[in-house]
Amino acid sequence: MSHTHRTVLVTGATDGLGRVLAHALAVHGDTLILHGRSARKDARHAQFVPRGVTPPVT
Repeated sequence: MSHTHRTVLVTGATDGLGRVLAHALAVHGDTLILHGRSARKDARHAQFVPRGVTPPVT
């Protein structure tokens, strides 16, 4: 995948396809804004994204 650095909003980032997509984008160097319905799941998922993480906004 070849692209310039992007900032990407991933909805549904706590489960399924959204979670896989968020991980793949992070591996390629994109900045992510993760959104999900569960703050607890959001916080847990953010720990698995291979980049620096800022605290979730609630």
